[in-house]
Amino acid sequence: MVRMNRREFFRMGAGLLGAALVTKCAVPLFSSQGSEQWVPPESAAVRYISGVLLVNGIRAEPGMVLNAGDHLETGDWSEAEIEIQDYAVFRMKANSVVEIDDIFQDAAVTVRNGWFLAVVRKKKEFSVLTPMVLAGVRGTVFFINVLDAERLYLCDCNGTVDLKNAMDGRILKTVTSEYHTAFNLSKMQNGVAITSAGQKYHHDSDILKMARRFPEETEVFKRRKGTGYE
Repeated sequence: MVRMNRREFFRMGAGLLGAALVTKCAVPLFSSQGSEQWVPPESAAVRYISGVLLVNGIRAEPGMVLNAGDHLETGDWSEAEIEIQDYAVFRMKANSVVEIDDIFQDAAVTVRNGWFLAVVRKKKEFSVLTPMVLAGVRGTVFFINVLDAERLYLCDCNGTVDLKNAMDGRILKTVTSEYHTAFNLSKMQNGVAITSAGQKYHHDSDILKMARRFPEETEVFKRRKGTGYE
């Protein structure tokens, strides 16, 4: 069997039909935003830690350089920020598990559990694998909370997100959002159920913590100045 990278996986999914998925809310929007020629990121590093961040089981410190295949896990009451140079920045909160995939080939991570918020530079592509869906983020802000192996919450805070079945790459939904379009996803026997949801688990202030590195991508949240979440 030939092993595909994430970019090939997404291209394959675009050509498959008849996905066994149940969608209770239809928001099939396609963005005209194009992506510039893909150039892989050159480095990734830990930029901020509050509490405990373990990298491959070893306690990390700010400035630690990350490598493909690294396993990241936050402790209780902990938070960490990871920067992929000139490409994306993401935050993890307490009891979250993220794996850095072959980031220098595919710009991809796997979220196994917990709270994950990413800001992706405009016209860049970033993929996030979860137990149920593979999300292709085409700028600029994306949030996911993996509650367990059968339930997750996903918000396209701003930009375009392509959702595909994590098992076979078949198309589930493409969503374009100006400001917080969210869904609850749950595993079903014949696919995945998707229902609309309000903004919860994350707040604009979480996004603005990363605004210094990506000011253009977070401009809409500075203007809106959100006041709360469920």
